[in-house]
Amino acid sequence: MGVDHPERRKVKVRDVDLATKLAKAAVDASEGKEPSPLDTYARALFDSGKTSDAISTVQKAIAVAKNNEMRKQLEETLKKVSGKGGGEMIGTSVSNPAI
Repeated sequence: MGVDHPERRKVKVRDVDLATKLAKAAVDASEGKEPSPLDTYARALFDSGKTSDAISTVQKAIAVAKNNEMRKQLEETLKKVSGKGGGEMIGTSVSNPAI
């Protein structure tokens, strides 16, 4: 995990608060029924230091995942946010691994 994306190098400052608000809006728009927005929101929560909220959000994403491949990727994310998988959270996404 942790793909180096060319656009990422242009980012000078990460606005975690804005990312969290936008990710939450995506979860609300999908009524919490789509795993990708939940995954993104969990990552933003994790980056905000809200680990327990991130863990519960990833668990929700796993619960609504429609296929085994997505579920497997989300389970890897759960390991990372819970501190059981090591590695970096930034730079990966279930919906787009290059982000």
